[in-house]
Amino acid sequence: MGQVSEMLGALPVGGTVWGYIRKNPKFYPPKNVPLILIGVGSGVAQLYGMWTQHPNRDIYAFLGYKNPKNNPFADFKGDTIHIAYSDAGENTADTLNIHNNVRITEVLKTQFPQIAEVLNENGVIMICGSKQMGADVMAVLRGTGVLRGRTTIKMDVY
Repeated sequence: MGQVSEMLGALPVGGTVWGYIRKNPKFYPPKNVPLILIGVGSGVAQLYGMWTQHPNRDIYAFLGYKNPKNNPFADFKGDTIHIAYSDAGENTADTLNIHNNVRITEVLKTQFPQIAEVLNENGVIMICGSKQMGADVMAVLRGTGVLRGRTTIKMDVY
């Protein structure tokens, strides 16, 4: 679990949490284009919402978790979702699209043909997670040459 998940899990029943909601009006998927969703940790929740609100869309997801516990995408099947567990322990992968003991940037490096194909169809990349993850993902994408001048990338990093 992440830091916030651990904090919430340690609260007593009925405990209080203070917080705020910061909306990002620019972080919404455009209509009728394929999406590439890239996120890790707490950023996965927003992407999960997009995925479930648009079930008939072409969506390609690259998601990172520390371990396989509490993965909301666990029941999604198919070749359009890739999940990286950075701290999975022993290899428990049961499909080619589950990647154990690697970071999501390493998975992205293996999927450039798929990413390029989606971008050629005017696809949009949406990145959600930490600032460091966002910077790492952008460095990998730039290093591959798949980004072109007209590529749309939307980011919500914190």
